[in-house]
Amino acid sequence: MKRFLLCILLLTTCLMPLATAQEPDSTTDSVTVRKAKFVFDDPSGRNTVMFSSEAPLETIIGKTSDLFGYVDFNLDSLLDNPKAYFECDVTNLKTGIDLRDEKIRSEEYLTADSFPVATFN
Repeated sequence: MKRFLLCILLLTTCLMPLATAQEPDSTTDSVTVRKAKFVFDDPSGRNTVMFSSEAPLETIIGKTSDLFGYVDFNLDSLLDNPKAYFECDVTNLKTGIDLRDEKIRSEEYLTADSFPVATFN
């Protein structure tokens, strides 16, 4: 379940509109390196992480707007040391049923008391 949540976090975040913060260009041995950093930190809470779990009797959809992260890379060479980091507070996941939310956060599934933040780096 944890691995599934992290994969969904990454996919959902990559498909959302990005807030861009371009870093100043740096010069190394007379070669200009252009860098860009996309920051996912919307104070209005429009960043959304969703997961879907399909079972024979029902499909469970959970979501939260408590997301932060960034993608940092060289604009001239995308494979030159790219970095990505995302974190999501799993204690705020909502599925529409409070009892089910408690079950998802329990020791049986996400262990939210001990590990309240899911990260992908």
